[in-house]
Amino acid sequence: MLKFLLAHVKLIEKDALMSNTNHKIMVDKCNIEDNQPTGEKIEIEQPVSVVARCMNFLVKTLTTQVAQNWSRMEVYLEILYSFGVFTPD
Repeated sequence: MLKFLLAHVKLIEKDALMSNTNHKIMVDKCNIEDNQPTGEKIEIEQPVSVVARCMNFLVKTLTTQVAQNWSRMEVYLEILYSFGVFTPD
């Protein structure tokens, strides 16, 4: 299901993906120990495209959370492969 959705959204957001545009947003800074907001705001830059954000998340978690479980690794690699190869058809 996720592979199908990524392929469709990739087609819809083709212009945003090709232009590689980013936008800046303000988010709450969190404390590392307890993951609670500190009240400070920081500005981060992220891709405009939802698909690019999703793929960035998948690639970032690949070496930490996913590498601990082979079945999860297989699913992640299949999603990454399908994003690059398949179209919604």
